[in-house]
Amino acid sequence: NHRGGVNSNIDSQNPSPQPSPTRGEGAYLNNSGIPQSLISSNHFTHSTHLTHFTHFKKTAFTLAEVLVTLAVIGIVAAMTIPTVMNKYQQKVTETRLMRFYSVMNNAIALSEIDNGDKTTWYFKNEFCSTGYEEKCITYNFEKFFKPYLKITDYKFYNQLADIFTKIDADDKGGLLVKFLDGSSAVFSYFSQDIYFFPIGSHVFESKHNVYNKDRFLFGFYPKSPAGVRTKYFKGKGMEPYIGSDWDGTEENLPCIKKTQLNGWKFPDDCNPFK
Repeated sequence: NHRGGVNSNIDSQNPSPQPSPTRGEGAYLNNSGIPQSLISSNHFTHSTHLTHFTHFKKTAFTLAEVLVTLAVIGIVAAMTIPTVMNKYQQKVTETRLMRFYSVMNNAIALSEIDNGDKTTWYFKNEFCSTGYEEKCITYNFEKFFKPYLKITDYKFYNQLADIFTKIDADDKGGLLVKFLDGSSAVFSYFSQDIYFFPIGSHVFESKHNVYNKDRFLFGFYPKSPAGVRTKYFKGKGMEPYIGSDWDGTEENLPCIKKTQLNGWKFPDDCNPFK
């Protein structure tokens, strides 16, 4: 017991020594028991970050550099945007021309089921004198075309020369028909002459009234007009219009007909968007 008591006193006065640091912790501990090597490592890392931050140099564009860059961007945009827009308008026009041709001829085919062969259709009804009267055009449209088309609206306008500059007669009237894709058509002269506007909003805009660019003329003459035009109209549905002054040569066909024969792609010699 005495030996045990002495040992107890010694143990209480001399606590057990701290375990030796393991490899990698450093050889010394500070007063808080933290290995000195860790303190040194943290200090070194912190110092490195401060040094890097201290030597970091901020850079910025000068006003002159910004202005020069903006000027270059403006020049490039001015050179490329018109070309891109023309290409876009050309594609829209070609696509809608092809669609309109298909839609109208499908409607004519459906109408034949109810009204008989198209070569027997009679357009000079009781309301027609010159072929430009409102009742004349409206009656023919509502009988032969309207039930077989998907449209949003239609309305008759007198004196189309007020709308379409450069149309020859002042007393021409026509029925403005609006389609779902945003295009429009004007049915005129017994509803057999059909002006198509790929961009419907261009109808009332005088600056957008370029023939074979903003508006295109089609004709529906299945009984055939006289002269060399017969081969392009007789027994057919709606076709690109060919005037009576055509000399019969392929090279002098109207651009709209050349476009149709070219798969509804504008040929280089009559591309209105170049």
